[in-house]
Amino acid sequence: MTTLRSTIASGIGLDPVDFLAAVQTGAHRAEVQADLDEARALGISGVPAMIFGERFLVSGAQPVDVLRRAADECIAQGYASAD
Repeated sequence: MTTLRSTIASGIGLDPVDFLAAVQTGAHRAEVQADLDEARALGISGVPAMIFGERFLVSGAQPVDVLRRAADECIAQGYASAD
């Protein structure tokens, strides 16, 4: 029987049997939790998340204009160059 999880795993190039085994055993739980903890420590609350010049965080799906303003602000404050 094909499950939604195995269909998704196959769709992104993962072996569905290995994927389901990892989910069921919690094989990567500690790694995932460490990533979540790091994201929270950085103030990231949504995906995607982009950090410009190690200074400006844009979290969640945003219009191009928001990303452009963040990049421009980063450049204006000297945290990155336009090159």
